[in-house]
Amino acid sequence: QIDTTLDAPAFDATSYTAETQRLAELGIHIKSLAVLMESDPDWEQKLYALQSVARRDIPRKPGVRATDITIEQWRKLTFTSDLRPKLWMVAVTDDGAYVGTGNLWIRDVAGEIGDNGFLGVLRSYRRRGVARILKVALIRAAQKEGLRVINTGNKADIPMLQLNLQL
Repeated sequence: QIDTTLDAPAFDATSYTAETQRLAELGIHIKSLAVLMESDPDWEQKLYALQSVARRDIPRKPGVRATDITIEQWRKLTFTSDLRPKLWMVAVTDDGAYVGTGNLWIRDVAGEIGDNGFLGVLRSYRRRGVARILKVALIRAAQKEGLRVINTGNKADIPMLQLNLQL
């Protein structure tokens, strides 16, 4: 595993404005879970369904498959004391479909260090920049919430490592 650390306050997101706009023109918008919890009555079922599908695509050792979890198990894993809905982003289409998600978990007492959680995009929406803009939105949210550092761990042979190194 390769660990990367991002200095959140030093990150300048302005170079990603055009890409964010391009996604919006394609009908894909990044919204925080905090916003979705207030505006979408079906947010929980949609997020669970998205993560259930996206988890199956996580690169794994040969012969190892993802195990499905029930919505009750998912709730228990997700709704912990360090859940921060402002630090959870979802890519949402114009018609309300959830197509990508990523989040940060706060693990330190001071609330200044974020650890990247699961980030996944449905296969049919990959190679459009959704993951990159989800990550940028997470960094912007981290800046607003006063985080100093964002830590990420990736296996050396997956594309997400390259994205984290670029950012």
